[in-house]
Parts: sequence; C-alpha cells; structure tokens
Amino acid sequence: QKNNNKSLIPICLMTSSKTYQQVVSYLEENDYFGIKEQFCFISQNLAPLIVSQSVEFITQPASKLKLDCEIQGDGDVHSLLWKSGLLTKWINDNKKWIVFTDTQNPLLLFRSIQVLIGSSVKNQFSMNFLSTKRKSAN
Repeated sequence: QKNNNKSLIPICLMTSSKTYQQVVSYLEENDYFGIKEQFCFISQNLAPLIVSQSVEFITQPASKLKLDCEIQGDGDVHSLLWKSGLLTKWINDNKKWIVFTDTQNPLLLFRSIQVLIGSSVKNQFSMNFLSTKRKSAN
C-alpha cells in the first residue's frame, strides 16, 4: 500500500481469545505507536490441554466438566494467514516479503529486518532465517 510515496509495511499480530484484549489495550494505550493503519490481527484457535504421558484431558480447577485450553502453537500462522484472506490481499498489494517473528526478542527483529530482507532480495532467496538464543519462560 502506498501513502505519500512511502510503502507501508503491514504488521500482522497473531493473538488468541486469551491474549487479544490485552494486546489491543496495550496498542491503544500507546496510540498504536502512530501506525494504527499498519496493524491487522489473526486469531489463533485454542485446543484442549492433555497430560502427555497418560493422554488425559486437563480440566479447569473450578469445574471438572470444563476442559482447560491453550493456544495450539505458532504453526497455526500459515493457515490463519490463508483463511483470513491476508495472503491474497498482500499479493494484490504487491507485497513480496513476509517476516515471521515472535515477541521473545523484538529489538533483534527491528534492528535486523532490513538486513534480512536486503540479503534475501540481493541473493534471490525464497526463504531466509534469523535466529537468536532465548531464555525459556518455563
């Protein structure tokens, strides 16, 4: 999308019913960092939790009849982008590159995104990777 001869980079956030309101509230508190028109959202599905060794469903503490659910994982992003119509929109908007990241180290992404895309363009890569060490929250 062009705006005053500048190409806007869409920022797509994958949230879930458990995280959506918190993410939107944070963005609203910060006035979407002045780039609200660049944000879009896709919603990740929740899946029942199981105990891996015994393959038993985990129920919520307050009710043994209600399953406890969490997000399915980052693998959902590809199908969600397709189902949401964003991939078709980006193709129609002549977007050529997609960068997938998580929120573990946003400074690394924002400091290196130009280099990552630039090297992909220069070397005609179909795919490129950037990784970093992270400390597990678990």
